[in-house]
Amino acid sequence: MVYSSNVNNLKYYQPFQGEKILIAANNDKQNKEYVSTINEAAKVLTSKGAITSIVIHSEGEDFNEMLKNKGAIAVKELMIPEIMKLINTQNVKTESEQVVKTNIAPKIGVRR
Repeated sequence: MVYSSNVNNLKYYQPFQGEKILIAANNDKQNKEYVSTINEAAKVLTSKGAITSIVIHSEGEDFNEMLKNKGAIAVKELMIPEIMKLINTQNVKTESEQVVKTNIAPKIGVRR
């Protein structure tokens, strides 16, 4: 497991070839720069051989707030489908398979 409190720091991580990384991004900074930073981190990790997926809460909260306000089941319901995508992704180095979900811009502001 890799943890970074700042998505910018992920670009310095050196994954092993085919390592599966789930980026659980906060959604309490709704701006284009933040979306771009998250997508860039995923692209950098992918270029280093990782298989990445991005999961983001869509209501302007971070995961701690979501856990506190909606409980562990809500967090699991958001995370498990993305974890399953990573589990089922082959370790094949093609961009379409390595970045399971890159563009998170459409998810910003979408209420579930």
